[in-house]
Amino acid sequence: MSDLKFDNSCIPYPRKGLYWIINLPYLILLIVTAVYLWQYSVPVSLIYIGLYIVSIILHGYICAFAGCPYKGKVCPGAFAYFPVGKIAVLYDKLGAKKSDNLIGLFFVIISLFLLGIIVLPLYWISNLGTGYAIGYVTVILVYFIVFVWTICPRCAMRFNCPMTKLSDLLHRKIQGNNILE
Repeated sequence: MSDLKFDNSCIPYPRKGLYWIINLPYLILLIVTAVYLWQYSVPVSLIYIGLYIVSIILHGYICAFAGCPYKGKVCPGAFAYFPVGKIAVLYDKLGAKKSDNLIGLFFVIISLFLLGIIVLPLYWISNLGTGYAIGYVTVILVYFIVFVWTICPRCAMRFNCPMTKLSDLLHRKIQGNNILE
């Protein structure tokens, strides 16, 4: 991991207020969606909640062994993954060992779980009407774009994180500046 490059001026994360302003509505959406799903099916709601919790736990493993500078701190990760840095420390305390195979597998699982968090409730939300389903997806897309536009450029992990490639592309296309310089 010695080839990883970090911006140490971004530790701790300098835009915590903005991070919370962007992530609180997303967290509220998750909670409201879980409560709404609970009305239709307790197991579906528990699966929805479980996808989020398990993805945070798996991401904590990746953080624990990827040289993350936010390990033990609040993580400025997308999709309100703020506890990941704290969870990463638990892996050390539990004596977990690094496995590149597990890191790759967990990355794939996390990606699928995030997709599940977005797609799973669509059937039940669409029962309210197509507009609600479109609104749900739109809110998540707007959240993601705002997050990538504002949070990623000041993250210490931006030189290594796959989301930063999207952030850099957006910044170059829209503003003409490169956030990786």
